[in-house]
Amino acid sequence: TIAWLFASFGVIGFNAITVGIGIVLLAFVSFAIFWKIGDEIVVFIKANWKTIAVAELIFLIAFLAFLVIRLANPDLWHAWRGGEKPMDFAYLNAITRSTIMPPYDPWFAGGYLNYYYYGQFIVASLIRMTGIIPSVAYNLAVPLIFALTATSVYTIAYNLVAMAMRARGTIRLGKVPIMFGVTAALLAVVAANIDGLAQVGGGLYDAYVKGQDFPQFDYWRSTRLFERDTGGNEITEFPFFTFLYADLHAHMIAIPFAVLALGLSITAFLRAGMEKLSRFETLASLALLGIAVGSLRLINSWDYPTQLLFAAGFIFAGEFLYGHRGKLVGIAHAIGKTAIVGIVGYVVYLPFHSNFELFNNGVELSKFQTSLWRYFVIHAIFLFALGSWLVIEWRRGTFRFDSIVGILKSEFGYPKWANAAILGACGVVWIAVIVSYPHFITVIATLTGAAILALTGLMAYLRSHPGQRYIIITIALTMMALLIAAGVDVITVKNDIGRQNTIFKFYIQAWWLLAIAASYALWRLWDVGAFITRNVSSVRALWLSVFAILVVGVFIYPVMATDVRLDDRFNIIGPGIDGEAYMDEALYHTRGIDIEIASDRPGIEWLRENVHGSPVVVEAQWDLYTWANRISIYTGLPTILGWDWHQTQQRHEYRWEVQRRRAAINNFYVTRDIDDARKFLDEFDVRYVYVGELERGAYPSSGIEKFNNSDELNLYPVFSKGPVTIYEYRG
Repeated sequence: TIAWLFASFGVIGFNAITVGIGIVLLAFVSFAIFWKIGDEIVVFIKANWKTIAVAELIFLIAFLAFLVIRLANPDLWHAWRGGEKPMDFAYLNAITRSTIMPPYDPWFAGGYLNYYYYGQFIVASLIRMTGIIPSVAYNLAVPLIFALTATSVYTIAYNLVAMAMRARGTIRLGKVPIMFGVTAALLAVVAANIDGLAQVGGGLYDAYVKGQDFPQFDYWRSTRLFERDTGGNEITEFPFFTFLYADLHAHMIAIPFAVLALGLSITAFLRAGMEKLSRFETLASLALLGIAVGSLRLINSWDYPTQLLFAAGFIFAGEFLYGHRGKLVGIAHAIGKTAIVGIVGYVVYLPFHSNFELFNNGVELSKFQTSLWRYFVIHAIFLFALGSWLVIEWRRGTFRFDSIVGILKSEFGYPKWANAAILGACGVVWIAVIVSYPHFITVIATLTGAAILALTGLMAYLRSHPGQRYIIITIALTMMALLIAAGVDVITVKNDIGRQNTIFKFYIQAWWLLAIAASYALWRLWDVGAFITRNVSSVRALWLSVFAILVVGVFIYPVMATDVRLDDRFNIIGPGIDGEAYMDEALYHTRGIDIEIASDRPGIEWLRENVHGSPVVVEAQWDLYTWANRISIYTGLPTILGWDWHQTQQRHEYRWEVQRRRAAINNFYVTRDIDDARKFLDEFDVRYVYVGELERGAYPSSGIEKFNNSDELNLYPVFSKGPVTIYEYRG
């Protein structure tokens, strides 16, 4: 953040020195804190060194595991499964080359990135600091983010279980919190939906009943489960696919930072009424929460409203329920604290907000709704674990409806017979709503679940259950996930393509929220003996069987899909870490043009080594997700226009300019008119013209030949090898 602020205000350019200054300042703050409370820190480490070591070990295992996966397929592009890597790599390279923020846009020469780029700025800072080349750093960043996510989720789940155990008087925690912390991490970043189970079941049926070959596992299908039902274009991605597919996209980078923000919000809730903090400590903790939440607006804006709601919700709940025990002053304190979080989160990142132009602002009613069955297929193991936990707790009397009834009776003269009347009325209304709005069955079901959870949390609070805070936290995480599901079926972001991003960006948040909540639920089920297999009743045997099937079902995908995905390559050239190594042997065919990818690599390397600053390079305009714009992608240098649809989304109000630039580029390579060509070069301040196999195949030779008229066009060849020639414009 410090390096970014320096570069944003133009104090010091973005480079290794700036990053180093930020590290030194952070180290100074850390030293100051240690100077003040060093004894407490030493005592804490001595008492908890094993716990800390386990968390570090989990990080190391997660990092190395996914590093092995990246080594097996480090390629940064594939003709059919290339995904968003080209855009991500272009932006990463451009940010790394930029000296001021916001960085220039490599796909819109003359403009700056109108995108939430802060996550890639963090990766670029590591590149600046270490000197690792971007094509290697990319493949190190993916396992790093995977490991940070796994460890962050583990930490929250571990502490929920450990503190709940201590709240009921358990002194020796043993390995139980570790076990369910690991469970949360596995559910969050390794587990998948149960479509894998359906695929394997269907494959076995085809093989043993129909006598056909067992089909190849379709790892893509599991991320597009709604399309067959809704007619929309929804992406039902989950974290393991995100990391396996390895697009260094905003939604991936945001996950560990969103988990961090959640952890800080939970901390604010737990501290309320328990720890007496000084005014400085209170302000510092709120500022830190504000910085964490505010950063999400820059990393992936879709995570921002969720975590802002969590911050506000946990602050209000802590102050009202525990800090001031129902007094109105608690609300006043909560409003003040929430305001500090919001203001700090905005002011710290003010340079971004001042430059970012938001298009497609607002929401509209959704035209598509999710079937209840598809919702269950995606979230089956979470719903099963959490539902089982609620049933067990209700049966054990942890949650008692008479807690609420007692208050209503004492305050309002609430009669006993009203229980049945109210429940009956609610049942009638619920059935009437289902009959009237059958397409909204998932909305009704999730809102019903959220209402039951809210009631359950209230009962836990009123009964003064010893672990009530941790129950409330678990309920809050689950409620948010359910409300997300209901919300995206009612409203969607304007101009979204069939709810594509609305489902995608919010469901992935709900996934890890449910993973943390489900791990707590599974601990409670384990604690009451639900997993004991001796002398079980038929009901428990059925429950254990269903649970076992779901566990197998959610881990089929990582087992079956990983190998298939890793084989999605131009050619199998062996393991490696360099994301550009595939270029040496890859052959590519597009619309009748045969391209040896290796022919472009010398030109790309020449530009990297010899071109400084950010001069404009012009290259062919071609189809999305193809070899088009490879020069701007692999050098980070700005080109006149990158992939047109991406720029249309990011500059929606200026989409006419996107189309104008596309036509201008095509005309530049086609025209034989020297004056037209020179006007083009002058208008867009072009410094280099790139001609490779793609340009020679995409445009007529008569248009390409004009570049050899150096005297007339002021274009001079500065690099030439094979089919590639790079011209410098000296107009």
